[in-house]
Amino acid sequence: MFEARKRCGLTFVNNTIGLLSMHFAFRKHHPILEAWNRAMVYNQQFIVKTFDKYMRDGGLLSNPHRCREVDAVTSREGTALSMTDVAGAFVFFVVLCDAAFAIMGLEVGWNGYRRRRKCNE
Repeated sequence: MFEARKRCGLTFVNNTIGLLSMHFAFRKHHPILEAWNRAMVYNQQFIVKTFDKYMRDGGLLSNPHRCREVDAVTSREGTALSMTDVAGAFVFFVVLCDAAFAIMGLEVGWNGYRRRRKCNE
């Protein structure tokens, strides 16, 4: 289930996948490790600063009076895809695979032609 909230022409989606963590492994005393750690701290500070600027009380998007439009909230539970959606995705995939195989065949044929021509000279 998700909730989408529109404000100031932007759509905010909540409860999509939750928080995820990532882990990176470097060998001890790797030359990039110190720069990597600085970049991660800077990125985290930037995210917090941007969130505070726009989303906290008094921020640009937290005050509904700054926007001319009214908040719109829509929520939808996860529903199964219809047969039309599945069939459309399948046809799209098949067309892309056919195009890839046709291009591969042209490349193989062209390379064979160039090799035969080079050997005959």
